[in-house]
Amino acid sequence: LTVCLALGLAAGDACRTAPGEPAAASASYRQRHDFESLSRLLGHVRLGMTKAEVEKLLGPPTYSPIEGQSYYVAADRRTPEGTPVGLVVDYRRTDPRTGEEIASGRLETFWLGPIGE
Repeated sequence: LTVCLALGLAAGDACRTAPGEPAAASASYRQRHDFESLSRLLGHVRLGMTKAEVEKLLGPPTYSPIEGQSYYVAADRRTPEGTPVGLVVDYRRTDPRTGEEIASGRLETFWLGPIGE
C-alpha cells in the first residue's frame, strides 16, 4: 500500500506538463520506456479515448495479457520486491446486470502502479 501511494504521489507531481510536453514525453517513452515520461503522459490520458488514440500517445503496449487490456511497463521502475511498475489500460467494462465483460472499444479504466500477475 505504501509503495502504491508513493508511486501515485510521484505520478501526480509528474503530471504537471508544459504545453508542448505530450509530443516530447511520448517520444521519450517510446524510446526509453521510462517512468518519468510515462507518468507525465498520464495527464493526457482520458477515459473514453479509443485504443488508437491511446496508442498514438503511448505507442504500442508492452504486452496485453487478455483481449481489451494492455500494459505499458516502465523499464526503469520496480517495487522493492521486484514487481514491474507501469500503466494498465482497460477497454472493457462490466455489464452491471449480467456481470459480463463488454469490449467497448474505448478506454474505460486506467491506473499506474505495480503490475503483478
